[in-house]
Amino acid sequence: MGGDMKKVLTICTALVLMLMMTGILAACKGGGTQTFTVSFNRNANATVTNMPSKITGVEKNATVTEPASIPERTDGYTFSGWYKEAAGTNAWVFETDKVTKNVTLFAKWEEDPEPEDFEPNAVATFTVRSTGFANVTLEWTVPAPNGGTTITKYQVFIDSPAGIFEFDKQWIDLSAGHRSYGFSGVGGGDEWTAKVRAVNAKGPGAEKAITFATWQLNDPEEVFTTAEYDTHGTIGWKNVTDAVAYTVRLQSGGETVASRYLNLANDPATAQTSTYFYYFNSLDGDGNAYYYLNNLFAEFGLAAGTYSVSVRAHGYILGMDGHLYMVSNYSNPKNVIWGGA
Repeated sequence: MGGDMKKVLTICTALVLMLMMTGILAACKGGGTQTFTVSFNRNANATVTNMPSKITGVEKNATVTEPASIPERTDGYTFSGWYKEAAGTNAWVFETDKVTKNVTLFAKWEEDPEPEDFEPNAVATFTVRSTGFANVTLEWTVPAPNGGTTITKYQVFIDSPAGIFEFDKQWIDLSAGHRSYGFSGVGGGDEWTAKVRAVNAKGPGAEKAITFATWQLNDPEEVFTTAEYDTHGTIGWKNVTDAVAYTVRLQSGGETVASRYLNLANDPATAQTSTYFYYFNSLDGDGNAYYYLNNLFAEFGLAAGTYSVSVRAHGYILGMDGHLYMVSNYSNPKNVIWGGA
């Protein structure tokens, strides 16, 4: 009985050993699966964003798909591919290179070329504002971009009606520190055009233009006098729209010898009488208003002779900055003969 038990144990032990050997042999013949990891190294002593994650579970002799994430830097370098070594000598070809072990791929970087300079863009803003009657100031802000190089100067161009501006239709050089340009003589109710541009080492940049209308108060028209044939020496003129006052002036030999200021607000346009003069508003058949002034010659005791008569209209005109400005224009002088009182 004891001998039989030993035989059974011997047979069992032999079977266990055979099974173990079979498993070992099967493993040696490749029955198990090996996997590897592909890692990605930024290969830069700088901040790199958009780095891809490592690829795990890659079977032996398999290829891997190139990551969609493209690394980025902001210090003047651009990613140019994944390489097998940090020196960037041999590129990893994702379509054909096979993974046979754990792999680290290194990013390769190319230095960005120096940007090419170009002419500046147009100035960012360009405005015009009134700084007093017949005076305006152009104002602008720096262009963006400036063309990659320093602005060396600004240039302003004025296109005035009938070429009345001193530097009409020519570029005026201003230093790089200028952000404004003022000038006077703007009037007559016509349109003016102004342009500005920045200049750098590459040349003049894009222009920005602005067109603005100017203000005017018309000259008094139809000035007449009866001084040569009546003792009142009546001076008359056609009313000017927007006028709030008038000045009547008498000159002799280029010198003013008499004048009278008529304030239409303080002195209503109705017949008034004083020691030496009166004036009133009269409408003609077409509805045009006229003013008349009597006795100015006698009021100042002027002797008989030839005098130059002018009428000046005064009014408030709304400037481009929203403020009212007092303006005044003289009529063309009219020569009259005063026969004496």
